[in-house]
Amino acid sequence: VSCAANAEIARIMDRSGFFGADLGSLPVGTRLGQVLGRPLSGLDLVKFD
Repeated sequence: VSCAANAEIARIMDRSGFFGADLGSLPVGTRLGQVLGRPLSGLDLVKFD
């Protein structure tokens, strides 16, 4: 994905009140969030101001 596409998605998320985290490519990012001991499994990613 291009840097311009990532920047546009970040702007859309920011305007919507969300915070994005770039996890890389789809194959890499999905492995990070899978259940059973992966780095992001079960992580509460809620951000309070």
